[in-house]
Amino acid sequence: MEKYFKELYLKDDPISGESDYYIDNNLTIPYNSTVIDKDGDIIIWKFEVRNGKKTGLEYIYYS
Repeated sequence: MEKYFKELYLKDDPISGESDYYIDNNLTIPYNSTVIDKDGDIIIWKFEVRNGKKTGLEYIYYS
């Protein structure tokens, strides 16, 4: 199930500089699926997350 970027909670990792993605504001349940970000109705960013960590391919779309 895809979730929009703005629906997730982030925790920054100071070592890697990446963010971990969670579905709850207590940052206890890591997200597992696809994250998308839109500008209006147009998808501009899409990537996979496993156990809260960004993994696999990341797609950035340009108009």
